[in-house]
Amino acid sequence: MKIIDVNVQLGPAPKPTRYRDTEGLLHFLDDYRITTAVVSHSAAQMVPWQYNAEMSDITAASKGRIQSCYVLDPMLAEKSLPGEGTLLERLRACRPAAVRLLPHTQRYPLNAFFCDHVLGALDELRLPLLLDAGEVPDLRDVPILAQDFPHLPIVILRCYFNSSRTLTPLLTKLKNVYIDMNIIIDTGYLEELVNERCGSEQLLFGSGLPHHVPAGGLAMVLYSPIAQQHKDNILSANWERLQGGLRYDHS
Repeated sequence: MKIIDVNVQLGPAPKPTRYRDTEGLLHFLDDYRITTAVVSHSAAQMVPWQYNAEMSDITAASKGRIQSCYVLDPMLAEKSLPGEGTLLERLRACRPAAVRLLPHTQRYPLNAFFCDHVLGALDELRLPLLLDAGEVPDLRDVPILAQDFPHLPIVILRCYFNSSRTLTPLLTKLKNVYIDMNIIIDTGYLEELVNERCGSEQLLFGSGLPHHVPAGGLAMVLYSPIAQQHKDNILSANWERLQGGLRYDHS
């Protein structure tokens, strides 16, 4: 079974973690039979141009096990990336699998007024935007963002089960909003989403490595009372569909 983990970090962290280098990450992925990981560099928050470039080098050497996720700073825009040219031109040259923004950590509003130069480029490329739930503490901001940028896949990571009354309308009314299922340790909610609410096409798997482990989220998906096709969607097919929709080669 193919498993793609969309929420992984590499590099130094504020406290000791399970691994710090690529070799340690790959061993950890093997332990949990994870096929591919979408990885951002923890140091890219401070020096994005250097560590985003390092992630590209790591991806190229990983034989398909690692996909790059870049961290963008809207104050720096294209200077967050290696290379030359506009943000669009640099993204097309580097071809990351996803982008992270840190609006809460870096203290800026995530909306069109403040971030249109970044969000517009991601929307044009259909490039998935990964947002940890801690970076969007008020989920009421998500509908406006999703409607202003309708081609932008917005992936909210590590949402708590007690947010289900907000998450459910987001998933049923906004087709470009996705969540990962790792922290919502409740097979009843997963079954309800899949069989009664929105299907499985907007659900992904993301562990939160190295700060968290994949075991609970994997068990919930693998042992949930949903059809195998839905499990395949969550664990890999939905992410592959998003990657297939990237418009790097469109002028």
